[in-house]
Amino acid sequence: MNKKLLFDLTSTQASPEAMFHGGAEYAKLVFHKAVELRYAEQMVCFYNGKWELDSDIKRKCGQYAIELISIDQKKDIDLLIKREDINGFYSAIPYHYHDLNMGDKKFIGTIHGLREIECPGDFYEYKYRKGIISVTKAIIRSLVIPKCVRVRRVKENISKIFAYKNLKIITVSQHSKYSILANFPEIKSEQIIVIDSPYEFQAKKANDKNSLEKGNSYFLLVSGNRWVKNSYRAIQALDELITEKRLIQHKVIITGCDGYKLLQKVKNRDSFLFLGYVSSKELRHLFQHASYFIYPTLNEGYGYPPLMAFEFGVPVLASGNTSIFEVCKNAAIYFDAHSISEIKTRILRLYSDSHLREKLILNGYEIIEALKEKGDRAEDIVNEIFKK
Repeated sequence: MNKKLLFDLTSTQASPEAMFHGGAEYAKLVFHKAVELRYAEQMVCFYNGKWELDSDIKRKCGQYAIELISIDQKKDIDLLIKREDINGFYSAIPYHYHDLNMGDKKFIGTIHGLREIECPGDFYEYKYRKGIISVTKAIIRSLVIPKCVRVRRVKENISKIFAYKNLKIITVSQHSKYSILANFPEIKSEQIIVIDSPYEFQAKKANDKNSLEKGNSYFLLVSGNRWVKNSYRAIQALDELITEKRLIQHKVIITGCDGYKLLQKVKNRDSFLFLGYVSSKELRHLFQHASYFIYPTLNEGYGYPPLMAFEFGVPVLASGNTSIFEVCKNAAIYFDAHSISEIKTRILRLYSDSHLREKLILNGYEIIEALKEKGDRAEDIVNEIFKK
């Protein structure tokens, strides 16, 4: 009997919180690479029937005769795992699979990071909620369930995953590896395989556009609906600079939300444009024509967006935490993500210093070229997943 791997496609599906998120893009790249490398005959895939599945993934499953199963609840996964032809399970977002009946079968998971442990909440989290009920729930949650309790629950669930008998952990950064080791002493260093997140290059060449030469005039922020991306503090910093007339004729574009609550205390509303969800093509266009990219994230396992900025010659300001140093290296100016004052300071410095901007842009191009020289990381991930 030809043994097969049960492949989790729910991780490729848009979440209720975000239409676009790095974990889903990672999962899609891994799936497409697995098909390209002719592992289709060794795959059985499942997805959540209540959510939309990427049309290209559906098409490939049909084209390559990959068994594709719609599930409604977790117990359906246990039934699939029990099948005699299934010898393992893979998920690119495995955090909720702590109660599967794996037995001796392989459990392979990509742990991108430990955000719910490292950063379980934020003071401004309520700013990203829609509606009075959602805001009230967020406030009650923060008051009634202490962070330490939430962290303990998450740790308990991840510990159950790490207790699976036949376990393989893949992670995307050295930060994530050592965060796992720091929080779960039962895990040994050799059990964790670090392979950088695969990245689909967007520009035709490394210096496809130099924003300084184009003379564009907007700051770009992404994923504005997610509190962990921390756009609120950056918006406050930018608004103060505009009020003080330190930023002349510059707009601010934020993707991923309507911005209603984020704008409540903003004085210069005409300077801010909220675009909601944008397609990959539209996002690429926004990066290509931006003057600056601000990435004030509170927590990352890896961090894709700065790479797109590097490709298109856009200088980057980023928070100095978690994996961001590994990704951005010397191609970003860093700030304390919790300090509006420091974000403001760094923006003003980059805005005022053309030599610094040029240096960051050139360093960003070097990072992109180095990534290209590393080769296809998606291939490395897939071969590790299907290794006998």
